[in-house]
Amino acid sequence: MLSLARREGKWSGRVSLSALPRFRALVASEDGAGDVQVELGFRVDGSGRLEVAGEAVASATVACSRCMEDVPVRVRVAVDVRVVRSEAEASELIADCDVIVAPSREIEVAHLIEDDLLLGLPETGCGDNESCPNVPPTKYPAADDDPSPGRASPFDALAALKTGADEQ
Repeated sequence: MLSLARREGKWSGRVSLSALPRFRALVASEDGAGDVQVELGFRVDGSGRLEVAGEAVASATVACSRCMEDVPVRVRVAVDVRVVRSEAEASELIADCDVIVAPSREIEVAHLIEDDLLLGLPETGCGDNESCPNVPPTKYPAADDDPSPGRASPFDALAALKTGADEQ
């Protein structure tokens, strides 16, 4: 990676879901889920650190927590990470950008993108209530205040007891 970064090179390719175990664990079904398409650019920043920036796009099926159905989602995330050699370097940068510690500066592409993919998954599956096709209704028609004619309300007897009237 370092030699690629020194030339400000680019890498594009596919990463298998099997290389992303934490992401795969959140996918409801791998049917219809393909490999993750990745495009990354590498360079050495002004401080000599390896900078990786690009994009990852994944299609998967996740369980919607609102409607409890499996729904297809497309996750598109930006990747912007610095690869550093030590925890000390990481602690200097952690507030400014995403950091990965790799003493040899060699790291798998799957490791570079998995955290961003996890953060890119929708919280509920379908998104908001309006876009969820299977969400149960949350608004119901207003109830009539007028009870059916000819039918006594069970509360009429309670009202009579409260006022002291005898109902026989």
